[in-house]
Amino acid sequence: MTLHQNAAETTMRNGVEFTLLLIEPGLWRWRFQIGETATTGKTKTNLRGLATRRVQAQIDRALRDRARQTSLQ
Repeated sequence: MTLHQNAAETTMRNGVEFTLLLIEPGLWRWRFQIGETATTGKTKTNLRGLATRRVQAQIDRALRDRARQTSLQ
């Protein structure tokens, strides 16, 4: 699947929906929301798979941090 500029891809990771958008060649914008907190960012890569993996790592980190905060309360 080839994504053209401004074509968004929505995917799931551990129950969290995230969007990955190619905004220019080699630059991706991503967004996900966990609870009330929306997280956005950009990543530079020419490979869609690598951009996806970077967002998944961010989601994993956010879920781990949320679980850690919940266990401390």
